[in-house]
Amino acid sequence: VISFDDTEVFPAKNVKVSSIRTYEDNRIDKVILYMARIFDVIEGPLSYVFANSVQSLDDKEVQVKIREHFADGISAVVDGREILVGTENFMKLYDIETPLDNIDDSFTRSLGSIMYMSVDSKLAAKFYIKYTMSRNFEPMLRAFYDAGICVGIRTLDPCITNEIVCGNLKRSNYPVSVIKENGLVARKNVAKSSAGAI
Repeated sequence: VISFDDTEVFPAKNVKVSSIRTYEDNRIDKVILYMARIFDVIEGPLSYVFANSVQSLDDKEVQVKIREHFADGISAVVDGREILVGTENFMKLYDIETPLDNIDDSFTRSLGSIMYMSVDSKLAAKFYIKYTMSRNFEPMLRAFYDAGICVGIRTLDPCITNEIVCGNLKRSNYPVSVIKENGLVARKNVAKSSAGAI
């Protein structure tokens, strides 16, 4: 078995946030800032995507703490606010409603992923994300397959799943699987301070 980081399979330049919808009185700049701070700790391709969306920084320190990480979601505290980020099923575990919009079905059928955010137990935002695999990955995967080697993709991103990986591949018989990493503390300090505001 050999494993790759998610950024090797889905480079940041191939990951696009195509749309963001906000709910209640949440400002789009604030929810992007929360995502940038959370994924700065979690890492992965979205860390670069959201970091590039933060246009200016000031000297205000924003405290970030990842409380728990699950296969389909993240529980965090950002600047004193309780933040959940994850899939529709993850939000349902916390009794947070995820309204269906007209484009949702067609977006997910076209290999799009939808990530939700709640702030203090209320739905705050919905992110429409497209993950496109590196062109070099499938030829490499084929070579490993021919050599009898299984491939794992390490990630903490709730929306990088086996379905997204297989949907990006031309063939479906590769022994490849997404590995939802544990041991976030070992990889990076979960409590960190980072300066910033949009």
